[in-house]
Amino acid sequence: MRISLEQKKEQYRTIYEILSELPRVYLKDLAARLDIDPKTVGNRLIEALIEEYIVGPEIRKRSFQNLS
Repeated sequence: MRISLEQKKEQYRTIYEILSELPRVYLKDLAARLDIDPKTVGNRLIEALIEEYIVGPEIRKRSFQNLS
């Protein structure tokens, strides 16, 4: 069954909100909250990362003026 782009965007948003609350959530828990198959959740997560709806964490060097 195909879903519309708007429905996918809603799923991306829901995944983003869940990950912001709990970054280390299991796919099966995401699937239960979205009421879809865990394999589909994995695909949606990959799509969201590729399309940059969800952006991974950034690692930055802590640099301050008072450090030499």
